[in-house]
Amino acid sequence: MIIITWNCHGAASSTFRNAFQEYKRLYHPNIFCLVEPHISGEAADEVCGLLGYENWIRVEAVGFSGGIWLLWSEDGFRIELVVTDPQFITVAINFSTGEKWLFSVVYASPDIYLRRKFWQSLSGENSLSISKWIVAGDFNSVVDSSEQSGYSSSNPPGAHDFSDWIFKYSLIDLGFVGSGFTWQRSGENVPYQAARLDRCFVSTDWRLDYVDAIVEHPPKLHSDHVPIVIRCQGVLAFGVCPFRFLTAWTLHAQFDQVVACSWDPNRSLIHNLSTLKIQLGEWNRTQFGNIFANKRRLLRRLGGVQRDLAESRTRSLRFYAKRRYTGFRNQKRNG
Repeated sequence: MIIITWNCHGAASSTFRNAFQEYKRLYHPNIFCLVEPHISGEAADEVCGLLGYENWIRVEAVGFSGGIWLLWSEDGFRIELVVTDPQFITVAINFSTGEKWLFSVVYASPDIYLRRKFWQSLSGENSLSISKWIVAGDFNSVVDSSEQSGYSSSNPPGAHDFSDWIFKYSLIDLGFVGSGFTWQRSGENVPYQAARLDRCFVSTDWRLDYVDAIVEHPPKLHSDHVPIVIRCQGVLAFGVCPFRFLTAWTLHAQFDQVVACSWDPNRSLIHNLSTLKIQLGEWNRTQFGNIFANKRRLLRRLGGVQRDLAESRTRSLRFYAKRRYTGFRNQKRNG
């Protein structure tokens, strides 16, 4: 199973939908959780219906603050709602094998006083008596000053409460692969700040069953937060990609020629379509340029820059990251 949680910082725009579909295409998550969507009510249901999942549970945003969406399509598992709260949703995941987990997706309030209420409310104790618990999302807190940059205080507010909560429930941090920070803010007149606000914890019983599980921080798109990608079985094995026709091909000067050379009016439609698929695939690789490969290359470069930014902040790196993101956006429009 693959789970993504993402503080998307607004789910009404086309740039959000483009980024969402890109993460979905890259990772094929079984469960996709969004926090801070900034919309609610019928507008939220309309957006959820466009994202490609059959089921969803929502906690409404209060104005433009908060909000949690949990989206999934049942394939070998069934989800049962346990409890909702303004700062989290907890569900039971029942697998066809008979295994059960408790899963909580979190958006802890930036307000330290509301967040203290959250630590008291969120727990793995429930009437279902499930010992395997996984909890992930935006905790809006760090454990200590090493998990943030650009702040003057060496004692982050709320860090003690956060550490106590982790210790109380004997939770294990799954760590991460990628940039050390999941949230970054900077600009021409805004000082650089960054922190590891988003993460995944699991119970000991869950970790013992999934020793290869990893968390990945992919490159940041659209939001000022990166998603966290939880791969419960470790590294994802990629299969053969199906053929997909790209509309951008039709804009190329050679496209009509490729179609004409592949089409034999004396052969059947099925034969011609099969031949055309092969020829277009070869032409895409050798002449047009594989758009998906180019996007993956740009994402790897963007991810590398963001990792370097977490360790060494320079103006040139920020400029390079912005330029690479612009390049990715152009590739996305062409694709």
